[in-house]
Amino acid sequence: GEKVLNPSAELMLHLKDEVLNLTRGLDLLVVNHEEVCAFLGKAPVEFNPANDVRQLHVDLHVRALIVTWNTSGSYYFDGTQAVLHVQAIPQQVVADPTGAGDVYLGAFIHQRIQGATVVQAMRFASAAASVKLTKVGGSNVPLLEEIERCLSVAPPT
Repeated sequence: GEKVLNPSAELMLHLKDEVLNLTRGLDLLVVNHEEVCAFLGKAPVEFNPANDVRQLHVDLHVRALIVTWNTSGSYYFDGTQAVLHVQAIPQQVVADPTGAGDVYLGAFIHQRIQGATVVQAMRFASAAASVKLTKVGGSNVPLLEEIERCLSVAPPT
């Protein structure tokens, strides 16, 4: 199995040495744009996906990383190509963002285990997170049918 880490913002901001130790030999780091900014010492409004994703990859020496950025989508970088961007799938009504990042990560890993490409897994994960936004509470995980329905009506990436 691959080693995956999804650290908290507090860890990224206050325990940078610990983050460096935890990411040694890591296959995949998954963080949001605010956590990237916390680690890099900049304000979230200054987030520049192309530059900051690359910089975090260099600083942490991880094999690959995913950075989520709310309604802007998610970014993948493994150092071998340009930063890959997959658009978020918008929702008309957002009931509760609690747990959307965790749902994204779980859906991404599920798809990769099933043999999906990185892009396919990111797209599926975006749909799962999008559906999660319509549900109140952190434990309301979307059903597969809901994710597939979301994907069927979503604009292409």
